[in-house]
Amino acid sequence: MKILLISGFLGAGKTTFIKAMAKATGREFVIVENEFADQDVDSEILNLDEATSQMEVWEMAEGCICCSINLDFSFSVLTIANTLQPDYLIVEPSGVAQPTRIIDSLEKIEYEKISLLAPVTIIDADNYLSQRQEFKNYFEDQLISAGTLVLSKSENIDEATFKEISQYLEIPEDVKFPLQHYSKWSEEEWLALLNTDFTGEDIKKIGERFTAREIERKADLELTSMTLDNPEFANVGNLYEFMNLILNGKFGQIVRAKGFTTINEETIHVELVQNKFSITGLGNFDVEQIPEEHVTDELLIEEKSEKTRLTKDRIVVIGKNLKRDKLLNF
Repeated sequence: MKILLISGFLGAGKTTFIKAMAKATGREFVIVENEFADQDVDSEILNLDEATSQMEVWEMAEGCICCSINLDFSFSVLTIANTLQPDYLIVEPSGVAQPTRIIDSLEKIEYEKISLLAPVTIIDADNYLSQRQEFKNYFEDQLISAGTLVLSKSENIDEATFKEISQYLEIPEDVKFPLQHYSKWSEEEWLALLNTDFTGEDIKKIGERFTAREIERKADLELTSMTLDNPEFANVGNLYEFMNLILNGKFGQIVRAKGFTTINEETIHVELVQNKFSITGLGNFDVEQIPEEHVTDELLIEEKSEKTRLTKDRIVVIGKNLKRDKLLNF
């Protein structure tokens, strides 16, 4: 079993990348989803996508697998290797994970049946500047642990800008940094992710980067999470108002929100990263109630089916100084 660690800060687009990889390679994966909150949302997104809907997804919520449930994580990996025996295991840790700690944990259980692939880190083209400034330790840990760095949300960025970002991030020469969005990758480029081993020498280089950049292995801010179970909104306009209040700091310093809610028997998907949010209908919904820039068709399903109905409505918020009473009583 080969293990591919795909990390990235909150909202960088890890789950979207995994869906694209599954479609482009045609390979079957087992996926370990680690949610910082006490409830998982990303597994629902994977279940909605044709390329990943039939894959086994293990959910590990409430904390970060790199620290608080380290032993449970190692045991889960060994269980997957010995029972499911997949060719590939994709590990998608929380956005506030420190992948170097996960690599340390995986290295200890590596044997003839388990090997590591060069980790992938997703960098958010819209928010990497603020994230590097506000969450330096998280960001740098994810940056220097990568074998491949992928710039998400970069469909409209030219090669020259890719190179400028590469220089700003001080990407080492031995770390791959494709100079185009992954939607333009060839099948060979995708398959390279599943065939590039990660050796003890590669792990040693990570330690050298830590020393060179004087990065500490510690958390940045005391982030907390909260799950809103079965949130109720009168209409899409009411949901739009709620998301705007989040942006304006009404409920604390929220850096990430995501989830699903049902309005007029229609499932709505919401995503918020830093200072932007989007609202998507899994089917049709009245887009006239919200401005066009907040509507996305990424998850749009034209024909309704059982896949448009979710097991449970929930919205997860992650941030600092959360005003829980106001969130519950909106």
